[in-house]
Amino acid sequence: MGNPGYAFSDEFTPDLRFDKAGVVGMANNGQAGTNGSQFFFTYTAAPSLDGKYTVFGQVMTGMNVLTTLRPRNPDSDIILLTPDPILSITIEVK
Repeated sequence: MGNPGYAFSDEFTPDLRFDKAGVVGMANNGQAGTNGSQFFFTYTAAPSLDGKYTVFGQVMTGMNVLTTLRPRNPDSDIILLTPDPILSITIEVK
């Protein structure tokens, strides 16, 4: 919820698509250029997100962890009472 107080432009690349589970996307408020600090993971292919959200990563290991996270639908689940914390994360640039 909320925003970081800044926004940056969308970065769409035709080669990067929401075509499988574990794709990491940049969340926005539904309008162009409103990216901030929130991100999401896909649990399955989600082609309806292509061209609307920037793809910036792919889960390479740990899909078993992703599948244990409680899914949240931002349209109906306004607040997740007990959020799943991120204890550690490794980001590799390839």
